Amino acid sequence: MRFFRSFCQRQSLRVNTVSGATFSSNGILEAVADALDLSFTNPNTSNNRQGRH
Repeated sequence: MRFFRSFCQRQSLRVNTVSGATFSSNGILEAVADALDLSFTNPNTSNNRQGRH
């Protein structure tokens, strides 16, 4: 819950993310960026992968 409160208060993607939850955190960042009309390139999208997980 604190994660989402930070987005609303700051209107920014500069928030602390959860260690060990990179894919989830980046997915949330991408969704929030879309909602706030901010630029964000998710490094985990399939077109950015180069054979890695």
